[in-house]
Amino acid sequence: QNLPKADAIVTNLTNLNIGIVTADCAPILFFDVNKKVIAAAHAGWRGARGGIIAATIVAMKKLGAQEVSAIIGPMIQQDSYEVSREFLDEFLGENATNSTFFKEGENANKYFFNLPTYVEKKLRDAGVLKIQNDQTDTYKNSKSLFSFRRSMHLKEKDCGRNIAVIAIEEN
Repeated sequence: QNLPKADAIVTNLTNLNIGIVTADCAPILFFDVNKKVIAAAHAGWRGARGGIIAATIVAMKKLGAQEVSAIIGPMIQQDSYEVSREFLDEFLGENATNSTFFKEGENANKYFFNLPTYVEKKLRDAGVLKIQNDQTDTYKNSKSLFSFRRSMHLKEKDCGRNIAVIAIEEN
């Protein structure tokens, strides 16, 4: 119960698995192969907007990372992520160019938010040049992935969690 709660973990220790749990948000695995620094981060819209991606890279650089690459795991995709007009307005208030991450929804004053592309932009803004995006929709893949939003729509008590893990192996 005394474990720290965080949206990211960074290490340069070998033979240690680190991971992050998600249920629609972006699981991001970071690595610098040459400097042997890794990280795992949980980036929902709040965390991505709030700077978790840049903060993770800063922490990696403190451990010697120079060329950070990233893999974005399965997460909710745009066609499954309908949001309110207020949500859209909040993002437009941050930056008018954020309109590129939204498309009109099926209902009045509803929009579909492209969290994966927003996360990719935040990674590029933080200096990540190599990004691999899985593009698997957690919402639509009920047989193999957990989804918070799908669980809420189905009125389930818990949604379960997905885990993404990374390690530096030392031979």
